[in-house]
Amino acid sequence: MERNQRISNAGRDIASRRTFMRYVVPSVASMIVFSMYTMIDGVFVSHFVGEYALSAVNIAFPFINGLFALAILFAMGASTLASHALGRGDGDEANRIFTQNTYFLLALSIIISALAEVFNAPLASFLGATENTFGYVTTYLRVVCPFAAFYMVGYSLEMMCKTGGHPSVSFMGIVVSFFTNVLLDYLFVGVAELGVTGAALATGIAQGVGMMVFIIHFLRGKSALRFVRIRPFLGVYK
Repeated sequence: MERNQRISNAGRDIASRRTFMRYVVPSVASMIVFSMYTMIDGVFVSHFVGEYALSAVNIAFPFINGLFALAILFAMGASTLASHALGRGDGDEANRIFTQNTYFLLALSIIISALAEVFNAPLASFLGATENTFGYVTTYLRVVCPFAAFYMVGYSLEMMCKTGGHPSVSFMGIVVSFFTNVLLDYLFVGVAELGVTGAALATGIAQGVGMMVFIIHFLRGKSALRFVRIRPFLGVYK
């Protein structure tokens, strides 16, 4: 009996290691690709536009990081609560949390987009735009702001793919988004010579493509999470 227990424990250890690697490898790979993603606009803008345009992209980038920071804040909380619900076998509760958080981030991103468009110039000044970069920064922000939903909702869905048991889909979405950004940067900035406007368009559209990968995944019904009809229950955000 003791020998059988050791074999059983060894089997569980192997299964745990496989599960751990199944999640950690795509997560680490996603972080690496995502880090490269942030450099793409700079590479094309510096090569095809100039140093002031490159500076403008770097100045505007904290706004993008702010979008991701908010997405991380709510996505991590929702992911934790949804995971607890799934662990209890309460799939309905997990689906409600998942669905509401998606809608909430969509609404929040629309509000942020509207405010950033209205206060475009003060935002550029706050971020540190100078006389030489102010025009580039305001242009970049004006173009990228309407894509805020793709950044925030897309990141949340990417994290929820892991919660739903499909970390490889999360990695696939980021890779698709990355190569879309590279291609569009080449077309918009290098070929069409759209400057920082092209860089902002490429980044925003690429984020949208990645988000669509995640949405299609959830709509196919293979995830442990799915979209459901809900009534708002904002108390969960406490």
